[in-house]
Amino acid sequence: KGDVPISVSIGMAFIPPTFGDLRDVPFLEEALKLADEALYLAKDAGRNRVVISPYPEGAVCGGI
Repeated sequence: KGDVPISVSIGMAFIPPTFGDLRDVPFLEEALKLADEALYLAKDAGRNRVVISPYPEGAVCGGI
C-alpha cells in the first residue's frame, strides 16, 4: 500500500467579536457566505490554499 496524495482548500471568514451575534441567524448566514466565497477562491487559486475573506461591510476590527 503506498502513500495517498491529499490536498486541501480552506475558506475562512474572520468576524470581529464586536460585529455581531453568532446566535443571530442572518449574521450567521452572512459569515457562512463569506467563508464559502473564500473556499471557492482557494480552490480557484490551486491546491493546498487557505483564503480568509475580508471583513463584512460595516465591521470594525479593534482590540479586545
